[in-house]
Amino acid sequence: MVEAGGAERLEPLFPEEVPARVDSWVEKRRREYRAGRHAARSLLREMGLDAHRVIRDDDGVPSFPTGFSGSITHTGRQSTFAAAVLCPDLSGVGIDAEESQVLEADLRSRVLSNDEGHALERFGGVESNALLVFSAKEAFYKCVYPRERTFLGFLDVEFELVDVETTERERRGHFRVSTRLLSKSCPRTLEGRFIETAERTLTLVSWT
Repeated sequence: MVEAGGAERLEPLFPEEVPARVDSWVEKRRREYRAGRHAARSLLREMGLDAHRVIRDDDGVPSFPTGFSGSITHTGRQSTFAAAVLCPDLSGVGIDAEESQVLEADLRSRVLSNDEGHALERFGGVESNALLVFSAKEAFYKCVYPRERTFLGFLDVEFELVDVETTERERRGHFRVSTRLLSKSCPRTLEGRFIETAERTLTLVSWT
């Protein structure tokens, strides 16, 4: 993972990594994109894969070396947080980070079903868990989309919070995410993990 306050701390992009129409992006978006590639290439080097170009396809999916599944996330307002995950021998992996915030009621209604809301009552209710559900469904989508190439809305994905452990500094736990709308080659239910701090929520979903 990498956390940076400005683009001057990040590695420059390779020409192949520069997206089309990047000149139209605001500085925040440019910095986040660059931080994500910085995180991914740092991780690739740790695994002995030096100077790999992390380009993206027409759907925005980043490319990783053959035999690896990977995912990138980035977020930030005052400073930029970016993280990447790279795993061999997995069908897919998705990671998502969100800065801590309380989701407005209209957005919560677009992210969570009534059944999901009722199930969250024993974990503190909808308001305190809505950002987690949002992030978990984003991570699920990023996990399955590179192989399935199927668009999923938030309400197309079911979230189940399995267990939670809370300390003075963080909350972490295990969840499940599922959908009936993908091909038979994709498992109906995938497992996920999360960690929440005062600054952000980070979720990870894997497809073994």
